[in-house]
Amino acid sequence: MRNFAHIGYPFRLLSVILHFLFNRLMVLFKIVGFRGLIYLGTMVGLYYFYHKKSLDILLPIIIGIFISDLIKTLYNNLLVIREDKLKTSHSMTYLKDMYHGNYEKELNLNGNKIEFLYDCCVNNKDYKIVVKDQPKKMFVLTPLIKSWYSDLMQAHKGSYIKNFETIRLDDYSLQANTLTLTTSRSNFYNHLLTNRAIDYEFQRNISIRKVFEFGPLLKPLNTSKLSNHIGINGIVLLSDGYTLIPRRGGKATYSKNKMTASIAAPLTSTSSMAEDHGTNEITYQGLLKEVKNLLKTRLYIEVEELNDTDVEVNFLGFGREVYEGGKPQFYFMIKLKTISSKDYLQLLDKNKKRIKTNRSIDKDSDIYVCNLRSLSLKKNYSGTIECLNYYTKKVKFSSTEMSFLANYWHLEQAGYLELFNINNAIYERKNHVPSDESWGQLKDSV
Repeated sequence: MRNFAHIGYPFRLLSVILHFLFNRLMVLFKIVGFRGLIYLGTMVGLYYFYHKKSLDILLPIIIGIFISDLIKTLYNNLLVIREDKLKTSHSMTYLKDMYHGNYEKELNLNGNKIEFLYDCCVNNKDYKIVVKDQPKKMFVLTPLIKSWYSDLMQAHKGSYIKNFETIRLDDYSLQANTLTLTTSRSNFYNHLLTNRAIDYEFQRNISIRKVFEFGPLLKPLNTSKLSNHIGINGIVLLSDGYTLIPRRGGKATYSKNKMTASIAAPLTSTSSMAEDHGTNEITYQGLLKEVKNLLKTRLYIEVEELNDTDVEVNFLGFGREVYEGGKPQFYFMIKLKTISSKDYLQLLDKNKKRIKTNRSIDKDSDIYVCNLRSLSLKKNYSGTIECLNYYTKKVKFSSTEMSFLANYWHLEQAGYLELFNINNAIYERKNHVPSDESWGQLKDSV
């Protein structure tokens, strides 16, 4: 794609039309599938070369097979489209009624008041944090969940899944200016069976939420029957005030095709979490180290090539995600003091092969370089945001991940939003559009 900031209106209009037609062709491909395209090609070929015979014998057979496959593909696509709604409800009416109006939060985004649910546990960036870790303690599923294991896992049939060890938050306590976290271990499959399938009805009118988290309050962490691994959410601040907003891929286990915070990932039990004394025990410094590691694995930033002073990780607070039954989320702001929006666009261009072959869980399909203060949402959480690497000035999206709203709320509470003001006098958009190759590498939204 071309540099749209420097071409006339007719060319921009033509680009929008071509983009629209391309997206419609991609939708057709998703509907009929690769085999469907082969069937269509075969039918056209038979009709062209063997008109009479194809009409009498072969064509009806192939048409029958094509229709059968088409129905099956449409059904599977419908399941994928509805998957997120079936396994985690975002209905404000349903959840506000269940939790008796508790946990309501509000954002004012460019004149629009946006309501969402969030249980804030800590909203203070100045706490001293101590971790009491029990690496040998493993979370155990309840007998009820074990007995419905296969049925609950069906909730994720349209998602790419794999299992790995995660860090579970068992409890927390606040004394003076010290936040103490008590942690143990779980795994991602346990998460898929509990928090991430909380509203999936494995029997009529029976779901994990209705059995274990029916309100009016969330169960305390120390008595919760859910996996409750720690989620890491962070909004990146580039050196010129821009931020990075990914769009989740269509195979993600949650928030398919939604906009998220710059980094949004589970806290896993990895070597980068532990201190250098040869144990698997995690510490708060290990947690900060893992946040920096996510810049590399999620955003393709080679953190080890930067000086320690170039990356500043600010803890904003933590809370529990009501939509996933009280799953704990830790929120951060990450300042990248030596990386500008132009630098990051060049980084995306350089890493296009690595991005394409990435097979991580809950992979992002796109990463946009955006003006955070331009974020505008409607009550259904659809909206727009200005960005530099898209074929129009604003990216439109159908929904946002709720933890992204909580991360924005924490930024606002901490007084950090002003840092995201773009100084147009020094750094104008026209100087930072990507190269032609970069435009070709960066996907457009579907």
